Amino acid sequence: MDHKTLTDRLSKAGLVPGPAERLIPSDFNPTVQLEISFEGKPVQHGTSFRTSEVAVVPGVKFKPEAEADSRASYTLMLVGPDPAEPTNADKAFFRHWLIPGLEPLASGMVAETKFALTPYRGPELEKDSTPHSYLYLLYREPRNQDPRKEDVGGDEFEERRAWKPEDYIKKHELKLVGLNWMTCAPEGGKTDNDGNNPDDVDTTEEPVVEPTVLAS
Repeated sequence: MDHKTLTDRLSKAGLVPGPAERLIPSDFNPTVQLEISFEGKPVQHGTSFRTSEVAVVPGVKFKPEAEADSRASYTLMLVGPDPAEPTNADKAFFRHWLIPGLEPLASGMVAETKFALTPYRGPELEKDSTPHSYLYLLYREPRNQDPRKEDVGGDEFEERRAWKPEDYIKKHELKLVGLNWMTCAPEGGKTDNDGNNPDDVDTTEEPVVEPTVLAS
């Protein structure tokens, strides 16, 4: 996806300008196509899901960067930039998933070489909640990176809230290379921000990504 198309979509989604601008530079141009899928349903830059559809770890695929070292490794994070309550902006950026040491293979399959610093926890929304956005961010790591659990924080609900991903990114000198995002609505809840039912959104714009289990 070219820079202009990505910028337009991020703007339409209310992410940049918006809560995600602290993580996504205005001149960002992806060098990796980050493919995420849940049970065969791909995440395609704003695809809508119900919470039940995203309860399990998604499939992840991406191919090696053309200009990167063949031994390059990557960190994937999933964050929720929307606060649980609109009036509680200081509680934004829930840490749903953080996994370092991902190594892409030529096929697009991804090898997991390190334990997740934050295990996957899918979106959880109250029935009367409006749809929320969720960002998948892929970063190239510097050589010989050794992130530690204490750099991130605990795994309990309150410990995941109000995370500051930009601090972690700066400390570990991560470079953003790819991204994707989705919206999620509660079971039986309101429709997404465009007025669509998540079950009815057309996801045929890009090829379907088959779910992939991260190899250990």
